[in-house]
Amino acid sequence: MHNLKTILDNIFDICKQFSSDLEVIALSFAPESLSIDSDNYLFNKLEEEYQHDFPNLI
Repeated sequence: MHNLKTILDNIFDICKQFSSDLEVIALSFAPESLSIDSDNYLFNKLEEEYQHDFPNLI
């Protein structure tokens, strides 16, 4: 599996040009590009492996 944080950063950089609240929008696109179709799986992965990379998540 590719690094979710790297893909999110790339998509976020592209999205910055278009709108506000972009981290949330980019976070919804990044898992799709990795074929992650389960929200539960995504949030478990964020909590276990990427909690320090996404400090704004509740």
